[in-house]
Amino acid sequence: MMNDARPAPPIICCSQLVPLINRRLWAAVTATFWIAYLHLWLPLLTLLLWLLGLRKSYGELYLREHSIEPFVLTTLPILALLAMASLLGWAEYNRLRFSGQDRRTSMDDVPLARVADQLGASPELARQLQRGKAIVLRMDSKAMPVAACDVQLPAYTEGRPGFA
Repeated sequence: MMNDARPAPPIICCSQLVPLINRRLWAAVTATFWIAYLHLWLPLLTLLLWLLGLRKSYGELYLREHSIEPFVLTTLPILALLAMASLLGWAEYNRLRFSGQDRRTSMDDVPLARVADQLGASPELARQLQRGKAIVLRMDSKAMPVAACDVQLPAYTEGRPGFA
């Protein structure tokens, strides 16, 4: 047979078939490991912030009492305006550079013979897949498509968004 030499198709994972308790358990395990991973990076982040002097600047700007630093009062608004101007300038540059152009190109159609070969299906089935907008596939025990039927999409009705 022609299909026997072909490698097994990729595993189709359907999370709805996994029991809810298993999904919740693995979600908790995943969250635990993410927290542990972040916990490993926090000391490095603390060291970097300390080296950058953020602790010192925080103490000088916000914790010192009964003193007003005129340099800070003039420098911070100027720096904020410079940051705003550079951000607006960059955004305007990109708007002028990319407006009015659609740089995307259309992809070439995949030949029906290649679609049929990759799916392990007949050329007639590949042709039906190419013509259809919404299709239900029937698969055999090896997850190879054996038949397809077109599905009629619901018509758009006023007040029911999401239907095309």
